[in-house]
Amino acid sequence: MDSLSKERFTLYSIDAPGHGLSEGSYANIPHYSGLIEQLVLSHGKIDAILGHSLGAFSSVYTMHRLPQLPVSKMVVMASPGEAKEFFSHLRKVLGLSERSIKVIGDFFVEKLGHGPDYFSLKDFAASLTLSGLIIHDTEDMEAPYPHALEAHKNWKNSEMVTTTGLGHNLKSNELIEKVKQFLA
Repeated sequence: MDSLSKERFTLYSIDAPGHGLSEGSYANIPHYSGLIEQLVLSHGKIDAILGHSLGAFSSVYTMHRLPQLPVSKMVVMASPGEAKEFFSHLRKVLGLSERSIKVIGDFFVEKLGHGPDYFSLKDFAASLTLSGLIIHDTEDMEAPYPHALEAHKNWKNSEMVTTTGLGHNLKSNELIEKVKQFLA
């Protein structure tokens, strides 16, 4: 984000496991959340977390899990909403049997500590007290817009910015300005 003042802000970026140039072949919410936690604890007070997509969901989960972390604000862009919805989608698309679903569900619990029903943006947002800015596009095909509305409704200290036509990537100079205003 080149438009933020380098005199006022120091930016840190996490290359999520299984993304970009990082090692690993997959990412999950608890692992990603642990990386966010480590970053915050290693740098002390953080003015804001800005997350997109899985990073946004992981950031909300982190602050739900650890509300005492020294973070003042959070920007949540194009976050997925419900793990169970993704789980149901995979079941339908792949035509999985009940037995397969049980095995996958058991594996989910074993690896992540909770079933898919637990990982809910709207439920995590309900516990947040820091200031938040939620940005989501009505035409996001990867993370359905209604989940952002539910999260905003539950997150008492949040603002909502709705766009149309930007899709999941949300590339817009206008949004950069809105984020800058929120962070100021």
